[in-house]
Amino acid sequence: MLKADYAYYLKTSLEVDEFLRPQVLTPPQPVAKVLVGFYVAEDLSPEALGLFEKMVAAIGLTSDQIKLWNLSELNNPLFQCQWGVVFTKDLLAPQMGQWQQSTHPQAWLTTYSPSVLLQHPEFKKSAWEHLKLLKAKIAL
Repeated sequence: MLKADYAYYLKTSLEVDEFLRPQVLTPPQPVAKVLVGFYVAEDLSPEALGLFEKMVAAIGLTSDQIKLWNLSELNNPLFQCQWGVVFTKDLLAPQMGQWQQSTHPQAWLTTYSPSVLLQHPEFKKSAWEHLKLLKAKIAL
């Protein structure tokens, strides 16, 4: 099966969204360095993806400044970003809302996944505080 046919089959028959599963359709390619990489452990539902878009827009980031990747790609040198945000479903993560130093990206911040925020709206205030930390870091 040709690559284009396979991509069409996945998209139409299995309803796989290319944005959420880029690694299924093509092998990873080097990308331009982006400002912020957002890492998720699970596929985001359309509702969670919509919330993610609102979250990044609220801190003034545009689509060319961000990238959404799978958590397994956090230390992959092909995926370069200046700052990283790890979305977690662990409501009691000890590093929640704290910057962790790293070499790639320079530092990363853990906050609640948009999926969690849809299920637990009471955590939206904390997630907003975490995003404001990111906004302050970017402004430096």
